[in-house]
Amino acid sequence: YFDAIELRDFQKMKDLSTEDFVLFEDGKVFNNDSLVSLISSMPDATVDYKFENFVIHVDHNTGNMRYYNNGEFTLNDTTQFSLKWLESATFKKIENDWKLEFLHSTVRK
Repeated sequence: YFDAIELRDFQKMKDLSTEDFVLFEDGKVFNNDSLVSLISSMPDATVDYKFENFVIHVDHNTGNMRYYNNGEFTLNDTTQFSLKWLESATFKKIENDWKLEFLHSTVRK
């Protein structure tokens, strides 16, 4: 899903998530359509996500995880900045494919 965000591959984002996917981020609620709209409104940038400290639980048809997400952003090939998040996600198995169902993201201080 994050690879698709990096590439701005909006169809892939939708393919990798459930139809009722929800993201809670920065006190706001997004679905894929509103997230695509937000990303599309932003200036072109490159981003490199790095993940660490995974804790994963998988059952027969559901799964959840929590982890740290570190994003390195570059705007206009010159401006660089980093963001760090605490994140958790839930997944659902649909027709033998794992889909992202819910993502919660909070900026790490």
